[in-house]
Amino acid sequence: AGAEVCLSGVIGRHPGNAAARRNRAQLLLLQGQFKQGWIDFDYRFQTGTREHYPIDTLWRGEPIGDKKLLIHFEQGLGDTVMFSRFLPHVQALCGELIFKCQPTLINLLRQSFPNIESVAEGDAPGDFDVHLPLLSLGERLGLDESNLLGDHPYLVATSRASLPDSGRLRVGLAWAGNPHHKKDATRSIAWEQFATLTGLDNIDYICLQVEPRAEDCRGSGVISLGDQLSDCAATAAVIEQLDLVITVDTAVAHLAGALGKPTWVLVSTVPDWRWQLNRADSPWYPTVKLYRQRTGEEGWPSTLERVKHDLAKRLA
Repeated sequence: AGAEVCLSGVIGRHPGNAAARRNRAQLLLLQGQFKQGWIDFDYRFQTGTREHYPIDTLWRGEPIGDKKLLIHFEQGLGDTVMFSRFLPHVQALCGELIFKCQPTLINLLRQSFPNIESVAEGDAPGDFDVHLPLLSLGERLGLDESNLLGDHPYLVATSRASLPDSGRLRVGLAWAGNPHHKKDATRSIAWEQFATLTGLDNIDYICLQVEPRAEDCRGSGVISLGDQLSDCAATAAVIEQLDLVITVDTAVAHLAGALGKPTWVLVSTVPDWRWQLNRADSPWYPTVKLYRQRTGEEGWPSTLERVKHDLAKRLA
């Protein structure tokens, strides 16, 4: 509350202060105040977020029923997965839609949205009339908790992975995100800590971690799938066959949630805005349960203990 008062005071005196706007956007979205949050969030392009296309072709919300719209990713894999749910809705608003995404997502998005033209980064999208960065859909569509489309799975795994068939509970694990993320130190967990979740009988633990941290669990009894996790479509095929996914705040959380898989996500005391505050569920993904690091907690021991306790109860 104090931060919001401070930032709003700065913006009141300097309405064009992009840094204050972006910081307030994070704060408002964290609190579920979507309307003003999305407006402020558009200032991100003045504070370091790269805009890929000329501003004169930016879609500003005008009717585009006869236009060819290019929507392009702008941030991480999780953001792309999270906002891809709105592509069919946007397709109905324009004459033609092209979606540009990260290469590792191209197969999954093409099989999940076969009627939408998806191209990978590095491939030319062809001609278009107007464009929009993906996360700007928040403001353009007027997204709030009533229309986040979180009531059903929207990604589809069409292939089948090769997993052990022991009859035991299959639990997928991911303990680290992109090491280059500026908040990686607060969202990723050292394997030595995360490993406290393993060791329960009647569970096959499946590694969903990709390089460079995939080797952390070598020799621990966690099942490594090697090159089966070659892209997001392959990872989705694995997740589809699991009973539960336990993960930190990384792309795996979004993949599992978008597939409708029961997913437990460990989030830090001050989480990314999409996980909001003081709730154990998520309006974005109905099958996600949040385990929040408690204020003042040093590391993750008590959070992991709560997860392990609930995992043991699931076996009972």
